[in-house]
Amino acid sequence: MKLSYFPDTDSLYIDLSDAPSIESREVSEGVVFDYDACGNLVGIDIDHASRRVDLTTVTLTLMPSGMPAGMPAGTETRRSNSFHGFEPFTGGSARVTNEDIDRIRDGMDC
Repeated sequence: MKLSYFPDTDSLYIDLSDAPSIESREVSEGVVFDYDACGNLVGIDIDHASRRVDLTTVTLTLMPSGMPAGMPAGTETRRSNSFHGFEPFTGGSARVTNEDIDRIRDGMDC
């Protein structure tokens, strides 16, 4: 999972998967869910993020299977101003055609 904050648009994007998004649905004003070809949630876009969520702290509760050696289960880490160091978005917009969607679906095991 990757969190990316874009101060120029005050938006927060939460990447949940590396799978490409082929469909987006606005679930509430300014909150968009992105789905892959199999209908799995792959990302969440939050507009006006500084007004909707606390951007000063990210809390991560590690699960046993993904935990670094020597950290006990349930360890919680906090980092203030935690968006320092996150990669800025450098890509542009992309147009996805129906043919692209069909190729993606054909190559996926849903």
